Amino acid sequence: MFGAHRTKRLVQEARDLPTDISYTAYALVHEIAKADPGDLAVLASHGLRSIILGIETPDAETLRLYRKSVRSDTVRKVIAKLHDAGISAQGCLMVGIPEVSLDDTLYTIDYALELDIDIRRWHTFQPDFARPPKQIELEQGLTISRFADIDVNLPDHLLPQLFGSASNELFLEEHFLMRAIPYADQAPEDLGRIQYSAGYSLRDLYERLLERLKPTKTLFNEEDYFRILDSAHPIQSQIVDHGSWLQRLVGEGAQR
Repeated sequence: MFGAHRTKRLVQEARDLPTDISYTAYALVHEIAKADPGDLAVLASHGLRSIILGIETPDAETLRLYRKSVRSDTVRKVIAKLHDAGISAQGCLMVGIPEVSLDDTLYTIDYALELDIDIRRWHTFQPDFARPPKQIELEQGLTISRFADIDVNLPDHLLPQLFGSASNELFLEEHFLMRAIPYADQAPEDLGRIQYSAGYSLRDLYERLLERLKPTKTLFNEEDYFRILDSAHPIQSQIVDHGSWLQRLVGEGAQR
């Protein structure tokens, strides 16, 4: 976590890092706004490759609702400041917030695509699975135990194969649907059973996300950006089949 009040100490420590180290840091937008440009440049020269910012949404009412101190004009200045220092900017964007209308959510998407950020980290709103979700109507309740059993530690291009047997908990996990977008052809029918108080279903949202995001050249995650994960290569799986449907799925994916 990057803090402007710690930059002098960070610069001192960065100079002692091995030359082959590269890293990413989280930071609040207002912290980067306060940081010294020279310090940022030094950190970049000693391995700071990118910074992840909580941009969330341009909608002021939503930002107030979730106590986020982010301003759209500051976001643009901070992104430019990072690029001037030789640091890539990653932005976390929130969609599917139950109280926010579909139109306002789509505005967030358009806003994010217009920003000069290198990676867009899309998140859907994730409720507290230990309690009944507020502002979300479900045919079936959520349980913390089913959420705890969810395993989405798979390459992104396998995720659409989980749609047919997915539980509500999996659909509402904040990264699952967004990671699957580049590889999904259509919104699963079962997303229609998750209704938001703002007057639309998760299927309505996902259809629009596919329509808007799939044709873009948007990078969806850090692995894409740094070429760490190349989903075009065959998956080498050493998983032993103990009867788990998920383990079987990974094994089938590896064979394909």
